[in-house]
Amino acid sequence: MNVATRRLATTAVRSPTAAPRRFLSSSNMPPITLQQIETRWPRLPEAERGAIADVLHEAQKGDWKKMSMEQKRAAYYIAYGAYGPRTGPNPASKYKIATWTTIFVSAAITGSILWKKYVIPDLPTMTKEWKEAEAQIALERRVDPFSKEYKEYAKKQEALKKAAAQPATE
Repeated sequence: MNVATRRLATTAVRSPTAAPRRFLSSSNMPPITLQQIETRWPRLPEAERGAIADVLHEAQKGDWKKMSMEQKRAAYYIAYGAYGPRTGPNPASKYKIATWTTIFVSAAITGSILWKKYVIPDLPTMTKEWKEAEAQIALERRVDPFSKEYKEYAKKQEALKKAAAQPATE
């Protein structure tokens, strides 16, 4: 006979003249086992959890000095214990999260590389010849006169002018 059945059996029979009572005295029913409640609590059926919580709630209404140490431990665990939403994360879940994160990030990087390589066409402005012609036009228009490339270009232009001027004087 489980605890919920015991509780229901003892509280179901009431006389209409008696004052309403939630529980009969604990001497009429066998005591609820509270040993190792921390390990058993997550696996207990919901009805038995409710019965244990109700019994402990009634016991807490009285003098706490009369409660046994097991009752105090069980009441504290039910109120503040690490079960349900208060349980910590599973230690193995961090490896699972790291693995899936690595898989998705590597898939995203691979997809991005493949997309750029095979789907997006090569633009004519990205070829080597186009870049060289673009740099030549920038030098001729003196876009950045303080760069090293411009100084070299200016020296070449000066040398070409000197070379062109020398045969004319001869």
